[in-house]
Amino acid sequence: MVQKSISNYAALRDRLKPALLPVTDISRALTGLSADAAALLLCQCLQEEQVSRLRRERVTLIVTSIALGLWVLLNYQSGCLDSIPLGIFLAGSLMIALSLWLSVRRYGPLRHNALAGLTAVVNEIHERESLESLCRAAALLDGKKRRWEQEIEEAIRSAIARLLPRLSADDAALLPDDVRQFLLAAITDNRHDDLTVAALLTLGSAKEEAVRPLAENLRTSLTERTREAALECLTDLRR
Repeated sequence: MVQKSISNYAALRDRLKPALLPVTDISRALTGLSADAAALLLCQCLQEEQVSRLRRERVTLIVTSIALGLWVLLNYQSGCLDSIPLGIFLAGSLMIALSLWLSVRRYGPLRHNALAGLTAVVNEIHERESLESLCRAAALLDGKKRRWEQEIEEAIRSAIARLLPRLSADDAALLPDDVRQFLLAAITDNRHDDLTVAALLTLGSAKEEAVRPLAENLRTSLTERTREAALECLTDLRR
């Protein structure tokens, strides 16, 4: 079963990675997969793209720093620095570094295709086993800064809010630390009411002490559901 899952992931990744695809091609690549299975594989694609991008970014910035250092050293040794106005020299160096930095921060086709695929299946996700992957995927998105990600981020957060109530108290207590941190951040951010409510109730049942100050702050929320969830969370923490 594990080997088949790895094979399915490799096949899907290879289809989504080379270039931006139309929605029809992405849907065709997901044929035969349930919504939950597709979401799991697509979230893995997002994680791989993130790791690859960060690795590329580190390597490029290191190489750029070394190159700029050598450039300054060579110009200093040859005496050329005396003939170049300092402002122009620094501006040129900054522009080179900035252009290289921006080039490595560009997202690859794999990310765009994976997000398009998630948009197609996220509303059909029902299995609680998908929760951890969705939380990790949502943590990679920031609709506040990148407007084109806002719709899919909202949909993923809604799916997470639907899945959280399916966890027992024991399941909630066993959530990985990165998922707990995402839920805490979601409560702090408080820009998705359903997720805020579900996260408060889940972390309260898990006896997560880190949620206590957040729940205390939300006791006076303007939203009735949030106030009630905060009070229930605090009640669970006191038991």
